[in-house]
Amino acid sequence: MATLYGSDGVTLTDGINVSLDAIEEKLIARGYDFSDEGITYIPGDNAPSFQQIAWHDRVLLRVYDSEPKTKVFSKSGWYHLRKMSSSDDFLSKP
Repeated sequence: MATLYGSDGVTLTDGINVSLDAIEEKLIARGYDFSDEGITYIPGDNAPSFQQIAWHDRVLLRVYDSEPKTKVFSKSGWYHLRKMSSSDDFLSKP
């Protein structure tokens, strides 16, 4: 399992456990942009911080060392899904 978070840049929402395979499949099905413009990898255990902007929220995915990786999410750490907003909750729905 990976954990999906929303962030205002400083604080994180409560995380939602998600299947990494399922997240990747949903993003591919939606035609998500996996280029550097659509996704940013941030190594490490600590959540990245961003400039806080009241009207802009972010979607972060944490991938743990212990879980199997996927083609897109091939490393442990954090992934910022740059072209998503936490109000777009299709990733957290079964």
